[in-house]
Parts: sequence; C-alpha cells; structure tokens
Amino acid sequence: MVTAEAQRVLPILPMDECVERRFGFLLNAFSRATIYAYLGPLLLGASVVTVTFRRRQTPPEGEAIPSY
Repeated sequence: MVTAEAQRVLPILPMDECVERRFGFLLNAFSRATIYAYLGPLLLGASVVTVTFRRRQTPPEGEAIPSY
C-alpha cells in the first residue's frame, strides 16, 4: 500500500533498470575498450607486416620496381 502510493508520487525504477541507467555508460565503455584491446594489436601487426612486405619489394640498390 505504502509502496504503491510512493511509486505513484515518485516512480521507483526496478533494480535492473536503475543499474542499466547508472552503469550502462560504463559497461558500454568497458566493452568498447575490450574490443579495441583485441583489435588494436591485430591492426598494428597487419600494418607492420604491410610495411615490411613493401620494403622487401624494393631492391637493395634503392631503385624502384617499374609497375606495368
């Protein structure tokens, strides 16, 4: 009875909705940071492999390979 009256006056959110509103941003940021932590080294490794492969294609004399 008292709870119903209080909820009518000021709406009391359910616990999971309250947690979602309060910590939703933190959970979103944490999941984004986790994704970047996995993808960052992967992309970094791919760029290092690309640069190394491009450097190997140029001969040691420094001449550029003609592209046909």
